[in-house]
Amino acid sequence: MKQGYNTQLTRQIGEHLVVAKLGRLGILATPFAGNIPDYDLLASDLSGHSLPIQVKTINGPSWQFSATSFLDIKFDSD
Repeated sequence: MKQGYNTQLTRQIGEHLVVAKLGRLGILATPFAGNIPDYDLLASDLSGHSLPIQVKTINGPSWQFSATSFLDIKFDSD
């Protein structure tokens, strides 16, 4: 298969996996057909609040993921 086809297929699969996961969490989400700048999905809760989401995908035989490379996660205790 051509590289561009594989890239688009990986992108589409990644976006739909995120939509499926959000649905399992009770959040309504939908991907967009085509290229929308800055985000790939739109998620909404029961109160109507919406959030644009950008999905990043990668296709390769070996890849390791570390959220700490781009997130600053803090836990507050009460």
